[in-house]
Amino acid sequence: MKALCILITILLPAILFAQTEEVDSVCDDKVFTQVETLPDLKNGKAAFEDSLTGYLRKRTAIPQKGSITYTFIVTTKSKIFDLKKVEGDVKNEETINEALISFAGQWKPAIQNSHTVCAYVGLIIEFEKSALKIKVVKPVSE
Repeated sequence: MKALCILITILLPAILFAQTEEVDSVCDDKVFTQVETLPDLKNGKAAFEDSLTGYLRKRTAIPQKGSITYTFIVTTKSKIFDLKKVEGDVKNEETINEALISFAGQWKPAIQNSHTVCAYVGLIIEFEKSALKIKVVKPVSE
């Protein structure tokens, strides 16, 4: 029984955070780097900031100071692929990555020619005194 609990503890995060679909199949091999309307947050920046802050506080992983910039793809089904850190250095980066992936459903896809499309987006997260602020920006190249 103990071995089963250990096995579940090890495998559960891998199963929860696994993305079985490939970006090519979800996006029909079309990922935009420039769009009319960037991917945005369904419930607004404040709600996303609160969700992210709560997730990181619960795991005691919120940095006291610093910033980090990401680029990733938001698909038409509000999934995140190709998450890459472009700039910045903060503690607990892996936990921040997990948080961003777990809150992928809060993103609205980009719009191009009145159609939802897969597109790259940039996200800047600034940490100050156990709080964070985000900025959604055009994708930043590495």
